[in-house]
Amino acid sequence: GRAASDVYKRQELAVARLKLSIPSNDSEGTVLVANVADAYLDHLKTFATADHIRNATWTMNDFCSYCGALRAVDLKKKHVRHWVDLHTTWKSDNTKRDQMIIVSAAFNHAVKEEELLESNPIAHLKKPAAFPRVTFFKEEEIKEVLEYFNRPANWRTPCRQRVGEFFHMLLLTGARPFSELAQVTADNVQETDKGMIIRIKAGTDEDGKYRHKSAKKTGKDRIIYLFPAAEEMIWPLIKKYPKGSGLALFRTTRGCAWTRVNGVSSMCAMKKALKWNEDPDKAGLSLYTCRHTFAKRILSGYWTGKPATIETLAGLMGNTPSVCWKHYASWCDEYSQPLWNAVGRGR
Repeated sequence: GRAASDVYKRQELAVARLKLSIPSNDSEGTVLVANVADAYLDHLKTFATADHIRNATWTMNDFCSYCGALRAVDLKKKHVRHWVDLHTTWKSDNTKRDQMIIVSAAFNHAVKEEELLESNPIAHLKKPAAFPRVTFFKEEEIKEVLEYFNRPANWRTPCRQRVGEFFHMLLLTGARPFSELAQVTADNVQETDKGMIIRIKAGTDEDGKYRHKSAKKTGKDRIIYLFPAAEEMIWPLIKKYPKGSGLALFRTTRGCAWTRVNGVSSMCAMKKALKWNEDPDKAGLSLYTCRHTFAKRILSGYWTGKPATIETLAGLMGNTPSVCWKHYASWCDEYSQPLWNAVGRGR
């Protein structure tokens, strides 16, 4: 009986603690903007990618330095707009929009999931219109980059062949550089009766992170179909880093796995050496530009001589047709040619 009484008391104590952790309607006025930020960032740790967590953390910390001590119910839309205006280096509307989306998401989470607030004080916050940031490598630029990375090493410069290998594979697959290709191991490579594919399974890993960008939205595996040239590049890497090793196939010149930091560093060094940083049209090119270049090549039939449709491109890139339409439709003859035909211009 005494043991049962002790268990009952512990249960009552646990329930009391739970009640204290759940704010009542009366406590809504004590919730600060900083509390909303903390709750949202804790929530992101359960499923978001490391890059998204890092970006959201910076944004919410910066926002809290502006108005973190303000009561959440007193926050106004004008506060968010003024916070954005204070950042004079945010020239792009896309940058401003991205920051405002993170703040809005934090308050939506506080209402719908945490129930810290009864309503979102910045609901329907008007954000700048988004525009696609689509760039691509011209063929002469690709040749220049590959020649630079494939230069023989000497006593002053190390061998950059592995960087060129990573760059070339991005062009051949259209994979996302760091969230997809950099994570590929031999276990992800599969042989089929028609050729080789890279399969990144849906769901979450041991840390609870989604294995690829669209896993949460679609629940489907990300399949990357390989050209014969890509297969030839992968075979030696599989022998070097075999199945079961858990090691990434693509590595830097120092043998490290690719990350956003060393990837950006390699591209910055290349642009400086080729003086691309002095050209406004080339300064913004990056490893992610390879993905856009892949899309342009697929839609123009670069490898096969047969232009593909937006729907086919979406399947190859792991996107939805609507996303591909938004970004790449201007490169697709199937949709643009009828418009030219309508004004009397043939092919």
